Amino acid sequence: MIEQATENIFLIDVESRRIVESNATFREALGYSEDELHSMTLYDVVAANRRFHRAVNLASRSPRLLTFLRQAARMVPTNYFELFPEQERTSREDHAALLGALERRDAPAARAIAEAHVLGAGEALGEWLRSRAG
Repeated sequence: MIEQATENIFLIDVESRRIVESNATFREALGYSEDELHSMTLYDVVAANRRFHRAVNLASRSPRLLTFLRQAARMVPTNYFELFPEQERTSREDHAALLGALERRDAPAARAIAEAHVLGAGEALGEWLRSRAG
């Protein structure tokens, strides 16, 4: 039943924080095999996402952008993917599209993809904050 689910499902060992079981949807969304995930914690997944963003941001060589992103990152909870599991697949797809645009040296496409990515994440976070406030 879990394996056929279209939602991301994973189990974490409470003590070690390791991913001990996951369904195909979760593995596909992250791009890792079951064996690879068993050696990871959810924090490893979040750290990989942060490293990706950092590398892209540094490549921009824009001090203004980096300052803005540092401020914006403070608003994002460290357990973002736990709160918004549907964003894992979206992030992976957005990251692949962004890398493709960067490889093609298509700055307008890269900018549009990055803007949509950040806005989508911000909208999900904003909705979550509104739901908690009221």
